[in-house]
Amino acid sequence: MKTKTFPPMFNIKDAFKEWLLLNGYKETTATNYAYNVQMCSNFMSEHIEKYDFYRAQDKDELKQKALRLLKDIIFQDMDTKRHAQCSNALKRYCEFVHSL
Repeated sequence: MKTKTFPPMFNIKDAFKEWLLLNGYKETTATNYAYNVQMCSNFMSEHIEKYDFYRAQDKDELKQKALRLLKDIIFQDMDTKRHAQCSNALKRYCEFVHSL
């Protein structure tokens, strides 16, 4: 069974930000979400396993890794302190990827 892979993109972070803008998010929110997906990658790499959401090549793997991170208690504590900015950004990023 073949997994779904990303189409080639020159800069997925910028494409994600543009998608957010096209979907009604304000510029500051789009910028913050794009940044917070990278924060999720950093947290994942430091606390769970090395992984960069922006460099993901497989949609199914991305979804699996995102779910793993969102279930992590330490991540949830950090995310609560940041008013769910990271988890919301990661969820929107997964929606973006799914739309590709």
